[in-house]
Amino acid sequence: MPKSLGLVTSSRIAWRETRASSSRFLFVVLSIAVGVGALTGVRAFSSAFRHELLSKARSILAADVSAGLSHQLTPADEAKLSAILPQGARRTQVTQTISMVSTPQDPNPLLVALKILDPAQYPFYGSVSLQDGKQLRDVLNDGTVVVGEDLLIRLQTRVGQSLQVGSLTLRIADVVAGEPDALVESFNLGPRVMITRAAAIKAGLLLPGSRASERYLFALPAKVDVASFRAQLQSVLPEAQVADFRETNPTITEGVDRATSVLSLVSLIAMVLGAIAVAMAMRAHLQQRMDSIAMMKALGATSSHILRIYVLQTIFLGSAGGGLGVVFGILVDRWLPHLFRNLIQISPDSGVTLEAAAIGFFTGLLTTQLFTLPSLLEVRRVRPIFILRRQMQEENFGYSSWGSLAGVRQRLPQLLAVATILIGLAIIAAVLSNSRTLGVEFTAGLVTALLALLAAAKLILWLLQRFLSGTRSWIPQWLRHGLANLYRPGNQTASVLAALGVGVMLSMTIFFVQKTVIADLRNTTPADLPNAFFVDISPSEVDGVRTLVNQMPGVTSRVEMIPVVAARFSAVDGQTPASHPDKGPLPERGRTGERTVSLSWDQKIPAGVTVTEGKWWSQDEKGHVVSVSERVSQRFGIHVGSMLTFEISGKQLDARVVSVHRFNNLRAGSRSEFLFPTSALEGLPTIWYGGVHIQADKVPELQRVMFAKYPTITVVNLADALRIINAVVDNIARTIEFLAAFCIFSAIILLASSIAGTRFRRIRETVVLKTLGATRTRIGGMLTAEFVLLGSLGAAVGLVFAHLLAWSLLHLFHLQYQFQAAASLVAIVATAVLASAAGWAACFRILGQKPLAVLREE
Repeated sequence: MPKSLGLVTSSRIAWRETRASSSRFLFVVLSIAVGVGALTGVRAFSSAFRHELLSKARSILAADVSAGLSHQLTPADEAKLSAILPQGARRTQVTQTISMVSTPQDPNPLLVALKILDPAQYPFYGSVSLQDGKQLRDVLNDGTVVVGEDLLIRLQTRVGQSLQVGSLTLRIADVVAGEPDALVESFNLGPRVMITRAAAIKAGLLLPGSRASERYLFALPAKVDVASFRAQLQSVLPEAQVADFRETNPTITEGVDRATSVLSLVSLIAMVLGAIAVAMAMRAHLQQRMDSIAMMKALGATSSHILRIYVLQTIFLGSAGGGLGVVFGILVDRWLPHLFRNLIQISPDSGVTLEAAAIGFFTGLLTTQLFTLPSLLEVRRVRPIFILRRQMQEENFGYSSWGSLAGVRQRLPQLLAVATILIGLAIIAAVLSNSRTLGVEFTAGLVTALLALLAAAKLILWLLQRFLSGTRSWIPQWLRHGLANLYRPGNQTASVLAALGVGVMLSMTIFFVQKTVIADLRNTTPADLPNAFFVDISPSEVDGVRTLVNQMPGVTSRVEMIPVVAARFSAVDGQTPASHPDKGPLPERGRTGERTVSLSWDQKIPAGVTVTEGKWWSQDEKGHVVSVSERVSQRFGIHVGSMLTFEISGKQLDARVVSVHRFNNLRAGSRSEFLFPTSALEGLPTIWYGGVHIQADKVPELQRVMFAKYPTITVVNLADALRIINAVVDNIARTIEFLAAFCIFSAIILLASSIAGTRFRRIRETVVLKTLGATRTRIGGMLTAEFVLLGSLGAAVGLVFAHLLAWSLLHLFHLQYQFQAAASLVAIVATAVLASAAGWAACFRILGQKPLAVLREE
């Protein structure tokens, strides 16, 4: 052995050993490829999505600059805006709200997403795609509408037929196939209907104070500096969410960044499980190569020489897995748009970029190196004399026990290696999530979960061993032997159970939370709470609506009504309201404390409202006093005695806080954050909202009768809203579950790798059993029992933690946890089947071994 083992020679030795164990290392390569593929696909899709946003920014925004508001501009705002608008600039307004429509053929009204616009101006960039290929400005006028195809299907109508919108009957002129700015618009609660502003006003759909989403679009001359105009616009409209074509929409990009971070970390979990499989395989490989290592040391090789060989070997394996993972990433990148198709309105070009491939490849390579470090360091402890005398203990590589000082010193490099793994994993997670805090939290959470799952697996194996020791008489021998294989030497069963548990825990937690949230919304609403809501009731219609609803069959509660006055919340004790830093950003749009809020009135405490601080006013209160919600008081540091200032239609209203209240979100009459005595808001522009509980099968009749009498009032069926919310939640959950499946797949490959690592020991056992008279059927039953129980126990461990985690998450949101028995059973059976398939894939050749050939080698 040369004194200096060169890199070329080390590479040859490493490559030769890798080729000699190619069947075993196949699972290692696959385990790395799974994690790399998931990460590469996620990063590639995110990169392509961002590129699409930037390349089509003007079309996606439909303008050079846009300003989003939750209310229409006041006359004062209009004057300020006109003052800063450059010469030659164009401006248009797009309003989004909900309404009811019907056809003469079907009087049952349908809830739709109404888009009110000026077809002569909108859009400034891009175009609305119509089914007949015409231009929007040529078909949409004050007597027509264009609609989504789903409206035609649900109302069983067609182009050219009539559609009642509000108090107007309009003709369906065409079908909308695509909208350039669909991605930046608010959530749509129903099929799309486009209408002109003049028609919407004539139909009575734009009442003063109506709640709607407003977008003001601006097309600027080429000579105008976009940044300068944007800054002026932000100062004039401090509440607005302002965006321009030079950057992607903040809401979208923040959402994409968060989604990319979450999905990247889920992919990293799969990669960690793959790295554990590599570490287990490398440890088993090194144990079988102890004779060779001892001989090389006896011939003069140093520990550094041998370390170089096996580091190169792990680099070969990591590179092969990373390369295959990039190929998998291409498939993931092509599949993700299908999962997101109902959440996003653009389809980015598929294709893994060099950056995404490099991130996935090198993350996989680095993770592999980190997790194999402890096994590689054990090579330093190999002493040739132990191998030559056959006195080395395989399990600890010749280490002294932890109880002695020498044992602690000998294991110090291992402890440092573990610390290196944790630090490295935290750095990788921080880079992938673009957050140092999230990286540390992710690493701590993952390590805690793995340790907890590992401890649970150890406990189960101990209980199983105790159980088998006391059941010798009635368990069949083949089944008993198969179960005992779970705690055989070198089987790494606890690690496999923990890995399976992580995959099952991750996917099933998402499933449990999703199903419980939807079921809670659908089934646990008390019988007296509203399930039908009325939107945009004018003051003159309030009494008529109450009378009509009370006469409807199936109504089981009184009609709850709430008056709403739109106002600008401008000051607290003379200062601009500022959100408390610990409470996070403002929930409404805008970057300052000033914002549009809803004011309401009531002389007595409304149902569902509880006073937590201060005192409610008397029945004859005439002063300007106000009660604020707990949420508002905590966010803005408001307390009893604070003076609040509001601006309403150009007038200023000052009010003293006399109480703080908590309200029930599900009651229509108790959701106002600012409650006044009746006298304080008299004469101000008011819009009313209402709610009632009615038998579910009677809601369509209520909608039909209400639409016939009051066509401008929108009746929202809670069941329809839940159906749409459920569809969105399903898409999000399906995407996370898709990547969580990679974690399960990684765990299954880890199982196969563990079984392949004990292949030689299994062959010897099989040969001995055959020699003693065991049939292939009996041996096959033993192995199947082992694999099925391994998968079942792994799923059971994961499900226990999934239920605990789901319970914790739901408890944080004050939701009632519901045990999902059927889903848990399906998860156990599916995991057992997968584990059995993986186990047989790793050792199916064992049953064909001839006893004589193997015994001659002993």
